[in-house]
Amino acid sequence: MKISIRIFDFFIAIILLVLFLIPAIIIAIFIKIDSEGPFFYKQLRTGYLEKDFFIYKFRTMKINSDNNNAITIGNDSRITKIGKILRKTKLDEIPQLVNILKGEMSFVGFRPDTPEYTKYYKLNNPNYFKMIPGITGKASIYLSNEEELMQSVENPKEFYINEIIPKKVELNKYHTENNNLKSNIYIMIETIIKVIRN
Repeated sequence: MKISIRIFDFFIAIILLVLFLIPAIIIAIFIKIDSEGPFFYKQLRTGYLEKDFFIYKFRTMKINSDNNNAITIGNDSRITKIGKILRKTKLDEIPQLVNILKGEMSFVGFRPDTPEYTKYYKLNNPNYFKMIPGITGKASIYLSNEEELMQSVENPKEFYINEIIPKKVELNKYHTENNNLKSNIYIMIETIIKVIRN
């Protein structure tokens, strides 16, 4: 990661953690009221140079929901009431600011996936994991309806591997070709606009 991007990420993450402190506490309370279980959720993901790390989120699903299937589809019955709101507004991603402070993620890059799908990303692009994973990116913006796309297919996992992953890889080429602070800020603004319009 370029030094300028790392410095930007670090200081913006600190500022946002301070700004989101009270909203985060309120979100945590609503999660506990809505369903049993912790308000934080962590899951193993594959990051830079194929190093696995735990990604942090606010929990949006019932506990033990990912034991049988890591893929989430539209109107998934495992998603809690408050979880639907958090996913739509992307507020469930707030804890990933900690991942940014730890240097495991950036604000902009490819969305890190679970280790079971690593080989499929590499099949489409052997250099895919030479990028830093991010909270948002081109694939996150233009495939924001990913869960809805898989809702009507017979085999969501197969569709994800054969259709979604290749599209993600293609879209995320942008980040290897435009790895600079100006581009990242543009993507962040584009993401905010996308969330507001949804």
